[in-house]
Amino acid sequence: MHLWYKWKKLFYLCPVVVFNRPGFANKALSSKTAKYFWKRKVNVNKMKSANKSSMPIWSFVDIRTNKQSSSLIRERKNGETNEKFSN
Repeated sequence: MHLWYKWKKLFYLCPVVVFNRPGFANKALSSKTAKYFWKRKVNVNKMKSANKSSMPIWSFVDIRTNKQSSSLIRERKNGETNEKFSN
């Protein structure tokens, strides 16, 4: 995120929520962005009451992750098959 154009300003515009992805929790929490705004990290439940004066705030949500490919999940949901994912 720190490579984005004016990335710091984003945190002053709206609350930012970062969701865990398989293998990326440590990278996300030790990133330049996380370190810069570490003192502004809050529990995701506090985001509901956020207003302009509480910015910048952000939260990391450690969700249960699924290591399956998103393409495979969509195909199974839609009843499609793809040779690439078949055993």
